[in-house]
Amino acid sequence: MAFIIFILCIAALGFFHRREHEMFVRELQRLQPTLATETPELTTLMLNLRGCDWRVVKLDGLQLHLRRAFQIADREAAFRYGMPVAILSAMLVLLQDFKLAALYAAALGLKWFATVTVLNLTPAQPEYNVRLFGFRLFGETLKT
Repeated sequence: MAFIIFILCIAALGFFHRREHEMFVRELQRLQPTLATETPELTTLMLNLRGCDWRVVKLDGLQLHLRRAFQIADREAAFRYGMPVAILSAMLVLLQDFKLAALYAAALGLKWFATVTVLNLTPAQPEYNVRLFGFRLFGETLKT
């Protein structure tokens, strides 16, 4: 029985993080037209991000460095932050697997607190890159 619960937890992790990545790209595609400009100003960009789940870390030329703001404003944000807690709870309560839960919590901590999303504000070439400690993890060109 524990093996079935373990497989369900791993499948839930995979499906959740795949869906969360798709929501991430859609959210950046939705934000790109409101942020794209040839001469960006930090205060204007921060005002355009009001109500979103992003905060500005810095503006480097035409590259905007963003992090999650942990604002639960809609159902997508509640799903984004609630599902990992539910999966961790299942690992701890049902499986009593503290090592796997600790590794997943550490990976979530890195993802939520240490990664920076670098959004290119050039209207002709909208793209994003996700960086961890300065190293590029992944990124792609945004479809407009």
